[in-house]
Amino acid sequence: MVTRTVILVTPSEAAAFAATSTSSAAAAVAATSSLSTPAAAAESVINNAPAEQISTELQTKLFNSTSCTKPAQHTSPGGLVQLCRHKECFHAVDFERGGGLCCVHQKNQKGPMDGEQNDSEDSADDGKIRGVTSDEGLSDTYSTHDNNHGLGDEVGKKRALTSGDSISGKDDIKRQRVDAFVLDLTGVPPQSPIPKSAGHIKEGASKYTGVTFNKKMNKWQAQIRIEEKVRRIGYYENEEEAAVDYARAVFKYKGQGALGKAREQDSFIIDLSDVPPQLPIPKSAGRIKEGASKYKGVSLDKPTNKWLAQIYIEGKVRLIGYYDNEEEAAVDYARAVFKYKNQVALGKAREQDSFIIDLSDVPPQSPISKSEGRIKEGASKYTGVSFDKRMNKWQAKIHIDGKNRLIGYYENEEEAAVDYARAVFKYKNQAALGKAREDSFIIDLSDVPPQPPIPKSSGTIKEGASKYTGVHFNKQMNKWRVQIDIKGKNRLIGYYENEEEAAVDYARAVFKYKNQGALGKAREDSFIIDLSGVPPQPPIPKSSDYAIKEGASKYTGVHFNKQMNKWRVQIDIKGKLRTIGYYENEEEAAVDYARAVFKYKGQAALDKARERRALDNAREQDSIIIDLSGVPPQSPITKSAGLIKEGASKYTGVTFHKRTKKWQAQIFFEGKQRHIGCYENEEDAAVDYARAVFKYRGQGALDNAREQRARDTSMVDAFTFDLTDVPPQPPVPKSAGHINEGASKYTGVSFDKRRKKWEAQIMIDGNRNIRHIGYYENEEEAAVDYARAVFKYKGQGALDKAREQDSIIIDLSDVPPQPPIPKSKGRIKEGASKYTGVHFSKQMNKWHAQIRIEEKARFIGSYENEEAAAVDYARAVFKYKGQGALGRARERRALGKVREQNSIIIDLTGVPQQSPIPKSEGRIKEGASKYTGVSFNKKVNKWQAQIMIDGKQNCIGRYESEEAAAVDYARAVFKYKGQGALGRARERRGLFPDIQV
Repeated sequence: MVTRTVILVTPSEAAAFAATSTSSAAAAVAATSSLSTPAAAAESVINNAPAEQISTELQTKLFNSTSCTKPAQHTSPGGLVQLCRHKECFHAVDFERGGGLCCVHQKNQKGPMDGEQNDSEDSADDGKIRGVTSDEGLSDTYSTHDNNHGLGDEVGKKRALTSGDSISGKDDIKRQRVDAFVLDLTGVPPQSPIPKSAGHIKEGASKYTGVTFNKKMNKWQAQIRIEEKVRRIGYYENEEEAAVDYARAVFKYKGQGALGKAREQDSFIIDLSDVPPQLPIPKSAGRIKEGASKYKGVSLDKPTNKWLAQIYIEGKVRLIGYYDNEEEAAVDYARAVFKYKNQVALGKAREQDSFIIDLSDVPPQSPISKSEGRIKEGASKYTGVSFDKRMNKWQAKIHIDGKNRLIGYYENEEEAAVDYARAVFKYKNQAALGKAREDSFIIDLSDVPPQPPIPKSSGTIKEGASKYTGVHFNKQMNKWRVQIDIKGKNRLIGYYENEEEAAVDYARAVFKYKNQGALGKAREDSFIIDLSGVPPQPPIPKSSDYAIKEGASKYTGVHFNKQMNKWRVQIDIKGKLRTIGYYENEEEAAVDYARAVFKYKGQAALDKARERRALDNAREQDSIIIDLSGVPPQSPITKSAGLIKEGASKYTGVTFHKRTKKWQAQIFFEGKQRHIGCYENEEDAAVDYARAVFKYRGQGALDNAREQRARDTSMVDAFTFDLTDVPPQPPVPKSAGHINEGASKYTGVSFDKRRKKWEAQIMIDGNRNIRHIGYYENEEEAAVDYARAVFKYKGQGALDKAREQDSIIIDLSDVPPQPPIPKSKGRIKEGASKYTGVHFSKQMNKWHAQIRIEEKARFIGSYENEEAAAVDYARAVFKYKGQGALGRARERRALGKVREQNSIIIDLTGVPQQSPIPKSEGRIKEGASKYTGVSFNKKVNKWQAQIMIDGKQNCIGRYESEEAAAVDYARAVFKYKGQGALGRARERRGLFPDIQV
């Protein structure tokens, strides 16, 4: 399709054409037919034809085609109307639509018109058709401001663009959108330019923000970003003028605040003129990536092909400069650190970043494999190795001195794993390497039969959690994850698509690694609270408003769970807390708690709970109301300064309640802690505590409390730790067996988890006076100061004694194995060891062996195996007490002498039932049994029956029921002491029924 120039006419001209007479049409057509091009013909029609010569035929041809009835409604930015660009077509068209074609030729166009450029190409004179720099809104190319829009010889002042400036529809739209925004700086006062910081000025660039040099125009150009678009301010001969106008534009369109912020950000000048040269800070060899600098703070800038130095100051990256030489850039970075961060930071940077991993002298080590279940998709199967996607290589790292150190990058995963193992061997020793291998525990369930899953109790299933024990959903992997605790460590079993499969494998792992008993116990623990057939029960309110803490529930058994944002209900069944459920409503939660008590504990327990909570019995039971009305103010009881721990109150009877963020006052009265109140102010709480002491204990108790604090104060406050004149003393090491996991290896030193520091303390003047020596970053420093404090405040003798006591080392290296010393059968309590000198530590989950030497229990060691602990105990007896002591221990424990000594086996088979022997009423102490020969064993939580035979106490057995224990005691008396002894026991209890003990 042949195109012509873009022809623009004014609306008044278009109206004049439409109003011309029909008589002049032929002359106009004849005039146009003699011209060589359609463009010339169009210009002749518009510029040279008088209005009275335009015929109706031409008028119809121009504007009133029956095929295109839509009038032009959208004019150009200058208010002109565009004619169709198709040759010999004079229809008026919308300026911003249709690519300059009328509706007829839009339908016929298959592609770009002949001579028209594609949308992806830029016009050579794009600036001419898009740039609007004058305040009238039009460029000079098609300006209409000649103040002549009439019909006549002056109508045709270049309404058409030149033939080389044909524009596509996309360009029309772009011109209309861009040109619609007019930057107007009239009335804006001059603003000083915004200089760039020296390091930000690239070669050939402007030294001012917002200004660039346009090589094509050979002028300075100012631009500003407004509404996410870059807006051109103008072109300038002078760089400073462009910068001034940019600052004026920021002031007008973004405000004074933005202008001030721009000056603050961009004008930070790195000035190193007064800084002496500093040595560069080299990176550790493993941290240098391919193509990167070997110095810290330096990088290669590819666009300028120069080395770039940058420093982080006040939360912003600041440019120091561009350099041809890498070393120069590194030197200036070190100088900048020295000036803007100080000498300490420079030294620290050298220490951190110049750690060199050197494995040249380390023999090859086999890799440390991860347990199969711990290998995530795409991750390495070896410990210490990961894949770096950016480098497309395997990366090995090791944690040394609290920092991740890069060992290197490798093409091969196995090579990376070998080097990691070598680094562990060198920097952490052989033991750490062995421990790491132990940790790579492989869960192998290939030989384990399927086991049914262990369901959780219904109330313990949180929203989105698994309904099976040992299973949880991993959002990152979008799979079900299974873990099991083995020897105090969480071991990953695997990831599963299906929740049930995951639960089955957890049960199999419990069966294999913890035995069938543990699996059965786990199933017992999955207690299902089922209240389906239980009738509604009224809630059990707590006694008195005073007992209800802020934010707590007013009902028994109910508390608010902040994490779930719901009310949670729990009940104690057989010594275990069972969750009933989570509720939106507090009352519903309380009703279900009452139903659970009714079902699992019975009506009597429910009634008893109500009685305890009854408001009318509050004062008689545990809900005494502390009433201080009418009590005069009392001055607080101040603690001595030396007894005030960090974060604690300086007043007696006052504590800070973290949950409510308030000070709480409490008093001990009639054997129970009584709540006085919660206070915003510490002093108010202390005053009320003193008033409560005055009212409920009397003036004497208040005076005694003050006197006691005065004595403590005079004793403690006068005590000041001063170790300045004490020479250094070697620490007092603990014996190896006395060092618990995570504890210090020195006496008098402990680790404070909250402060993450080592604390040294010493006991002076009894148990009440543990004196704080200080907090230390280093364990050895704390131990030295403890030894100095012992030397000064207890003397050289006490220090020598401490060394002698605490540093006895149990050394069994040269002792041959000895058979264990079994306990007599009757002396083995439930859960205890069957060997002498051995007991189970629940905290460590191991068997401990101890021996008594010089009136002190000496720790031999911790063992996974009970027999190993017993063997070492026997070896210790052999070494430290001799063969004779070992023989005597065996004789005492000899099974043949069990009945003659202290382990008679009580056998009641064949003994008829006997009625219990009740104690006289006055002999029954609180919490004791009402039957003779029976006591409650708190440790095993059972009733115990014992009988004295031949001057020794012998255990009959342990029972759930008090009556069963009493019956067996009576049977034992009948068998081992006879009917007469049983009768006499009954008579004695009958003669003195009311004796008071």
